[in-house]
Amino acid sequence: MIASQYFPAWLLGMHPEWEIIAASYSLSLPLDFSRRVRALIRDKTYRNVFSNTALDPDKQNAEGWNTTRGGGYVPAGVGGSITGRGAHCLIIDDPFKDAEEADSETIREKVWDWFGSTAYTRLAPNGGVLIIQTRWHDDDLSGRLINHMTEALKEAKETPEVEAHIDKWEIVSYPAIATANEAHRKKGEALHPQRFPIGRLYKIKRTLQPRHWSALYQQNPVPDEGVYFRKEMMRFETLPDWRTLPVGIAFDLAIGKKQTNDYTVGAVGCIDSSDRLYVLEVVRARWDTYEIVEAMLDLYERYSSKGATPLIGIERGQLELAIRPHLKKRINERKLYPAFDEDLKPMTDKLARARPLQGRMQQGGLVLPPPETHPWVEMVVQELLRFPGGLFDDIVDALAWLVRMAPKIGVPVNKVARNSRLKSWRAELHKYLKTGASGDLTHMAA
Repeated sequence: MIASQYFPAWLLGMHPEWEIIAASYSLSLPLDFSRRVRALIRDKTYRNVFSNTALDPDKQNAEGWNTTRGGGYVPAGVGGSITGRGAHCLIIDDPFKDAEEADSETIREKVWDWFGSTAYTRLAPNGGVLIIQTRWHDDDLSGRLINHMTEALKEAKETPEVEAHIDKWEIVSYPAIATANEAHRKKGEALHPQRFPIGRLYKIKRTLQPRHWSALYQQNPVPDEGVYFRKEMMRFETLPDWRTLPVGIAFDLAIGKKQTNDYTVGAVGCIDSSDRLYVLEVVRARWDTYEIVEAMLDLYERYSSKGATPLIGIERGQLELAIRPHLKKRINERKLYPAFDEDLKPMTDKLARARPLQGRMQQGGLVLPPPETHPWVEMVVQELLRFPGGLFDDIVDALAWLVRMAPKIGVPVNKVARNSRLKSWRAELHKYLKTGASGDLTHMAA
């Protein structure tokens, strides 16, 4: 009400020559705002306060109206075109409809592309942007803009002249229950106790899913206790002597070194006689193709040189194909003989991909070393707790691949290869029997 109804009316009262573009996840919401702002400007009380602002009698449609001084208001849907108008003020109110849209990487990219290629380019010199939204995801529009600002400010510390060219966002966030002491309330107190007393807020919290409570009431994309992976699922123990146990290495690939790229993550684990998977090490960086291969073989060599025979797993797909030629070349040059799990087929549904990892953690079957002695554990825990609403999920993916590899870790190399061939032959025989196709299957006799 304040930001999308009263504020545009006030702004045009102060600057009737200014143009406003208001957008939301669909056109219907800004159209409704358009009608309400227009009604405010028509009101007699408004005209008594802002006597220089009036509607153009020839342009008063809700789909876009003007003032007599050349300013106006244009409603738009996120993703749609905005033609013929500029914006001294761009207002984006809820660019995502709900958590499902915010969880979709495809929709997040569409919103980001629209903001950068369409909406932001309509700004007049010294124009401003106001974004109002429920923080469903770390990588939603607000999250990405905040992240870009943070990264740019880090860069500005080394090159101060850059700071003048950084969009600096002011972040206004009012959690329903204070998470820290504020100017007018203490930690744990309600925002508006006359309307929503603290007891009522706790009832709502117990009723809603943790993620929905955190996003809708606390303006935090992910609750501190986690959603998909919860704090009580974390197990921390001193690592066993892995030299006596089978070892696996799983890689989730992301090629590129820019700040906007995902990370490549390698996760190393060993399995004891009780089928508990201990995470020995996690490496994460933005590497190019050659650096990925060297990091992979360095990990393999480090563990194989101390008696282990690690099994390496890489998700099959375009990225795996991209590094394969260089990987084969460097294996020969470094005279290494790793075995690879060939069955890590890509899965687009990240929740389904992480399900085996979640199941193992619920049963206490995945163990991390103490964070005090292994600093990288804190990074792993934070990403697990923020999944699936976090900015990155590369560590989750690598651990999920490691869990899928678990039944094969420790299986002799020749048996792994034989099982892979058997699977291929069974598929070929099934196809032959199903289609009745002719062909020479004598090579399957072996």
